Amino acid sequence: MFPDIVKMVLWLVVLVSVLSDPSLAQHDNSNLPNPTLTPGDTVEVSREVVCGSGDTNTSGKIPITVKRQIFERYRLKPGAIGFNVDHLIPVNLGGSNSPKNLWPQSLSGAWNYHLKNSLEHTLKKMVCRNEIELEKAQRVLATDWISAYKKYITKKKERRERRRRGEGERGAGEKN
Repeated sequence: MFPDIVKMVLWLVVLVSVLSDPSLAQHDNSNLPNPTLTPGDTVEVSREVVCGSGDTNTSGKIPITVKRQIFERYRLKPGAIGFNVDHLIPVNLGGSNSPKNLWPQSLSGAWNYHLKNSLEHTLKKMVCRNEIELEKAQRVLATDWISAYKKYITKKKERRERRRRGEGERGAGEKN
């Protein structure tokens, strides 16, 4: 038998491993925008424009005055450390600069802007490959981007890993 201290250290290692993997982390609404304040908003744009190589003439620049308004709406001090005003639906997927599409997004933590940006990039590629409709990509971002990350990024990584191990689409030992 392991001494109690060794057992405790092993449990801590397991706990830290689980908590540091964003795909396994539970999410709560603190990582999502308030749907009343930020339901998401789009401009009319086609898949062809989103996927075209030319300039779509859409600017994602958010004026400082608008950023202040967003922080005030969320009851944060202007320029609160650890947050950046960002588009819920990104401009490159037809998101608008309306306050209905802007929120103070966390720069750190398990569900941060790096992960959301990765999801946005993946969804844009999927739209351009006709793997998902533009409107659905916009909707999943506006509804719950964390669940969308788990669906479109985490599961994709898991499938890739199973294929790499030679297990095919189903896990080892699974039956049809």
